[in-house]
Amino acid sequence: MLEVGDILICRGNSWISKGIMLITKGKWSHAAIVAETWGKQGVIEAQSNGVNFKLWDVWVNKWGYKYEVFRNVSEFDKKALMLIAFDKCGETKYDWFTFFRRAFGNRKQRSNDKENKRYICSEFVAYVWDIPQGYDITPDELHKYLTQSIQWKTV
Repeated sequence: MLEVGDILICRGNSWISKGIMLITKGKWSHAAIVAETWGKQGVIEAQSNGVNFKLWDVWVNKWGYKYEVFRNVSEFDKKALMLIAFDKCGETKYDWFTFFRRAFGNRKQRSNDKENKRYICSEFVAYVWDIPQGYDITPDELHKYLTQSIQWKTV
């Protein structure tokens, strides 16, 4: 059973997912956070239309991702985490600059700006969870970090 705050590291069969995996030379193309509002479970994620909440069934039916679930083993305030995540919904844009910079092989990192108004999916997840060096992290790099961290377990 999924819980609020779980991180989903995903891959899909769409040309976009395959392109992201090709660009990043990884096995993962997307990251999202399990969220809940008004008693409804869903995910918060950064997609091409920015950071938004999607109900679980809508998300699963639209994307059909295969995913791994990571859960933080520490006690944390789920409400506070959701406030951080939902604060970025609706107004935060997708970071096309980072996406295309990565596509053309430029790994130069931008500054660690916590008030950044644009994110790729894995940067957004890293921002919400305050993951070190998360301001320029790919889904594959995030997967590696979560797998190696003692703070996270695979569910």
